[in-house]
Amino acid sequence: MSEAVKRYKSFNSNIPLSSRIVRDTSLNLLMTSCLIPETIDHLVGYAIELSEHLLGDTVNKLLHLCYYLGYTPSHSDEFLVASSECYTQLYNFARKDKDKERMQGLSLLHSALALCFFYKLPEPLVKFIFRVDFLERMDAEISQCYSKVRQVKRNTHD
Repeated sequence: MSEAVKRYKSFNSNIPLSSRIVRDTSLNLLMTSCLIPETIDHLVGYAIELSEHLLGDTVNKLLHLCYYLGYTPSHSDEFLVASSECYTQLYNFARKDKDKERMQGLSLLHSALALCFFYKLPEPLVKFIFRVDFLERMDAEISQCYSKVRQVKRNTHD
């Protein structure tokens, strides 16, 4: 694991980023609970620069990483505003967006929790989360979830 940490610490402005690298790096740091401020700040800088072109899933991973680790990025105000705008535009009720249909409800709730943690949760997102159709969608997601708790039926042999 120390090799991976060294690799992530070597991230700097000379390394070209892509949305996939931002998403995957955020997920790797999240799964390992590894806080590397320089790397996260570099990822956040990319997200700020290209906020109009990022998918909700990429923004979600980066937001959730900052929330989970309790880390406030150096350019947090710009990042949180860009993230809020991403979700506000994504869930604009007049638009039909493929990302809106693909993004899982749980991912949206993770993002909302992170934005709430940083006091940047936009009101349209709150209204969307508490709409009946979204809550029904969440019920359907939960009912299909592979990780739900089930009572194990034991067979006893006489």
